Amino acid sequence: MGRPGRRSDAVGNAALAGLGLAAVVGGLGYGLLGEDGRIGPGFVPASAGAVMVVFATLELARILRPRAARERTGLMASVQDVEQEAADAVDQFGRTDRQRARAIVAIFATTAVGVGLVPFLGLITALSLVVLTLTLGIERRPVLPSALTAVGAAVLAYGVFVLVLNVPVPVGPLGF
Repeated sequence: MGRPGRRSDAVGNAALAGLGLAAVVGGLGYGLLGEDGRIGPGFVPASAGAVMVVFATLELARILRPRAARERTGLMASVQDVEQEAADAVDQFGRTDRQRARAIVAIFATTAVGVGLVPFLGLITALSLVVLTLTLGIERRPVLPSALTAVGAAVLAYGVFVLVLNVPVPVGPLGF
């Protein structure tokens, strides 16, 4: 594997494909549809897992293509130029590639903490706290828009899961 990081890219995408496959198998075990014909508890994990498998496999195939197939010609040259410019530049918030990478780690850590809080606070409350933390801490947005975004996410999640799909969600001490 030629360039530095290419091996880790391949390993990472293979791991994502494996994780996606595990989600598909786990989701199928729970059932895609419920007894009453509604979406079952395994539908979302199986669907998300399938998407992970498809995109991770496509990226893995791109990474592992022979060098001649990856040469800078035509459209690929343009794509590689744009990727390089993006890596060198700062984004609209003035963040470098390194700062964006740190933000990704913070997003995953915040999501993991949020998932851990679901049994104690309930799904809707934990989701609201995750969104609030992301908008305030990562995106550095003002308090009021961040709070409104968190409330909007809670209302949307409640509407979709509880009212529309009629899926039982974990509730916390506040009743939602």
